[in-house]
Amino acid sequence: MARAGLSRDQVVCAAAEYVDAQGCDRLTITAVADRVGVRPPSLYKHIENLDDLRFAISAFAYRELERRLRAAIEGTDRPLVDFAYAYRRFAHDRPGLAATTGRSLPGYEEQLRELEAAALEPLLRLIYRHGIRDDRGIHVARFVRSALHGFVTIEAASGFRLPESIDESFTSAIDALDLVLTRSCLRRQFLCG
Repeated sequence: MARAGLSRDQVVCAAAEYVDAQGCDRLTITAVADRVGVRPPSLYKHIENLDDLRFAISAFAYRELERRLRAAIEGTDRPLVDFAYAYRRFAHDRPGLAATTGRSLPGYEEQLRELEAAALEPLLRLIYRHGIRDDRGIHVARFVRSALHGFVTIEAASGFRLPESIDESFTSAIDALDLVLTRSCLRRQFLCG
């Protein structure tokens, strides 16, 4: 049951597909080995252990999220809306990967911090466009991210049980976020400008 030419990237991609289908909590070395057609010990040529694999999946997730978010805000006249919908599409398309972006992993804190910062750089650019440039930009970015991440996490868990349209709720949430960004910008200009 050996597979010649298997790479770390192939292992990580298979693991990412697995967590999208089965969830992060069900990830095992055996499950990924089965998915790539090798015996579990063969994976240790490509990963150190399960935590290393979890980290690699999180890194893959952050890079994919960053790619999508950058593309969403390039050349648009409605960057917050396009950013928010790209974030939501990522959660719909890659639910397991999206879930890994909100988790910590002991021993990998610094690497995850760097990956998270890179993934959220498009959001900071969007906030900077609203004129918020000091430490408040980080606070606003955390607010926007937590609002979007919270929404998509509840949505993924089928937590919105009332009959009203979830899409309309999401649109309302984006409108509220836009209002917060606009008011923060206006307030800053009034106080400092």
